[in-house]
Amino acid sequence: MAKYKIKFTPRAKKEYNKLDRSVLEYVDSALSELAKNPRTYGVKKLKGSKELWRIKADYYRIIYKIYDDIITVLVVRIENRDKAYNNLGVL
Repeated sequence: MAKYKIKFTPRAKKEYNKLDRSVLEYVDSALSELAKNPRTYGVKKLKGSKELWRIKADYYRIIYKIYDDIITVLVVRIENRDKAYNNLGVL
């Protein structure tokens, strides 16, 4: 299986850059797993969406889309679990 390229939306990149170093370890580990297999153990497809998936990274959630045709994972949100699912309809 080819390794997926990880890309960020501007919002997700901003959220990533704001993370504490301790949280960043969990997020980077999860992103590394997504690069190997975006449908790895522990990921779930979000209900009500045809494109959005999520993976847990400690108390944070990484919301992303998978583009198999171009072997890319697009991270659209990295948020605390309390806020991660707000306003997903606009994605």
